[in-house]
Amino acid sequence: MRLGIEVILLLVAGIVTYATLSVYEPLLAEASTFYLLLAVSCTLAIILLEHSFPVDKPNMWIIEAAAWSFINMMLVATIFSFTYRVFTIISYAYVMITFGGLYYLLVALGEDLMTYGLPLALEKRTPIGKGIYLVFLGLFAGLHYPAYKSLHMLLQPFVAACINMYIVKKYRNVAGVVIGHFLTDLCLVSVI
Repeated sequence: MRLGIEVILLLVAGIVTYATLSVYEPLLAEASTFYLLLAVSCTLAIILLEHSFPVDKPNMWIIEAAAWSFINMMLVATIFSFTYRVFTIISYAYVMITFGGLYYLLVALGEDLMTYGLPLALEKRTPIGKGIYLVFLGLFAGLHYPAYKSLHMLLQPFVAACINMYIVKKYRNVAGVVIGHFLTDLCLVSVI
């Protein structure tokens, strides 16, 4: 399946999630809107970039990629939690009530389309080639600063993103990492 088709299907899931959250969890409207807009803009950019250089990928391994991404993110979060004696994820107490957990699907969708989908589409169009992956990995970690409020804690999202980037490159899909990220955030929020 082409990357453009994959991200369109992911965006459709994001729009359905956003509509559900708008009805059942209006307290999450502002944050949900941000992640939906991020997903829409990344999807449009990926489709436009891919028009000239299609990224054909086998998507047989979505579940396997999701499992490895989940294991990666849980292990990194656990190691950092024990090392720094804190859970390094923002917790909203009301998020797990009813449909609120769907919010994390939008978070994973927006963050992962930006961090992994855009570099896949940009790799052949930028003079730095594969170096674009490092730019987006650094950007992903840096954008977590407001949530983590500590430079040394940014190592957690950076390490997790590096491993997820490897998973994206190995399994050639973004959907598996979106699913793994979503499940990880749900698990971590439920134990806080």
